[in-house]
This record gives sequence, structure tokens and C-alpha cells, in this order.
Amino acid sequence: MAPPKKDEHPKKEDDVFSPLNRLTRTLHDHDERGLILSLAAFAEEALGRLIEAFMLPVEASKDLLTGFNAPLGTFSSRIKASYALGLINEEQFKDLEYLRKIRNEFAHAWEHVSLMQDKLGSYARNMSFSYLDDDYPETSADKVRTSISALLTDISSMAQQIQAKGTRVKVTGTRLIPMPFKGEFAIQIQQARDSLDFIRAQCNETTGERKRFWGRRLDLFKLQLRLLVSQVPREMTHDLIKIMADAEELPK
Repeated sequence: MAPPKKDEHPKKEDDVFSPLNRLTRTLHDHDERGLILSLAAFAEEALGRLIEAFMLPVEASKDLLTGFNAPLGTFSSRIKASYALGLINEEQFKDLEYLRKIRNEFAHAWEHVSLMQDKLGSYARNMSFSYLDDDYPETSADKVRTSISALLTDISSMAQQIQAKGTRVKVTGTRLIPMPFKGEFAIQIQQARDSLDFIRAQCNETTGERKRFWGRRLDLFKLQLRLLVSQVPREMTHDLIKIMADAEELPK
């Protein structure tokens, strides 16, 4: 296998942080309304990318995030989902909630709205201070800008790490497997042989939906055999392995 190119990883980082860098370069040029709406819109998209990176790469994941009436298609639902999934911590959750509440005031009010107003100013004051800026934020706008910019850096970095390290969610769903075999192991092995003969007859003699049903029972039987193999003494596994091989040869 050829070694990776030296600039391969930095290029990936550029792809991740390039939109954020473009955003932060323009934030000083916005008035308060533009600042808040830009930060909120970017945060909503960034949370979507974070959640998507964490979820299974299946169509159902995309349906949750995008499309008409998607359950995780809003800023509020993405904030809550990210926190519930452990993708952001409590402090980040609270900061995003403050941003969302400020965004709603600016987005829905037709009259002049300002971060100098008591309620919005309190939201800004309650936000965490940025760990990326050395200067004290003199205004509420500066506080929101620096706090959320640092938070967005965290979110973008987390999404990149999930993709790079393969730490997306794993399938944990399973089903109970009933075990029909009873008694001493020798008796259970004979019961397994009898079950195989019965399932073989049903698979050979039935058609249509009944054949599909016995194909499903054959799948369950194979799982039951694997469990039984893990339980019997080593010297008895040979007979079970032969039964398993015969089961694999059955047409469903």
C-alpha cells in the first residue's frame, strides 16, 4: 500500500474549516442582526454535519436531517439531539440555546432589536467566554461573536474527528433468540439434528409465503446452533459443526 501524501490530512482539515474561516472573516462587517443570523445559520448547518457524521450512513439518517418536515431539520432539534447524543457538552448546549433565543428575537421582530436590550444582553452575558481570544469582549456583539466562533470550531473539529477515527455510532440493536434445545448436551445435539431434518422437509415441500416462513426459521436455527456451539464441551462441537454445515447447504 502506498504511503499517504504529506498534504493529504491538511487538505482534509482545509475542507472542514474553510467555510468557518470564510464566516469569521465576514463577521466584523455585519450589523447585529446580520451577525446573529449568520452565526445561527452556520451553527444549524454545522450541527447537521456533526449529527450526520455520527449517525449510520443510511438513507434514514438523511431523512431525519433534510427534506420537508425532517425531525432534525430545525436549529432547536439539532441542538437538543447533539446534546442528547453526547456530541456537545452542557456548556456548549447552553451557549447554543442562548444563540437560538437571540436569533428568534432578531428573526421574528419587525421593530428594531438590539443586543443592548436587557433580555438579549443577559443571554449574551451568560454565554461562555471564548478560549481562542485573548481580548476581553467589550460589547455584547463581541461576546456573542467570539463565544460562538469558538464553539463552531469545536463542532467542526468534532465532526472531522468522528470521520477520521471511525467513531460514528455502531449498531447495537439485536433480538432475543429462543433456545428450544433442552436437557444434557448429547440430547440437545440430537434435538438439533431432528430440527434440521424437519426444517429441511418444510423448505423442500412448501412454496410461496410458507417457504419464506421456513427460510426465516432456518435463519433462526442457525443462530441457535451458534449459541449451542458456544456452550457445549469442546469434544462435542464436531457434531454441531457438521449440523451447521448441513444447514448452510439448505436452499431457502
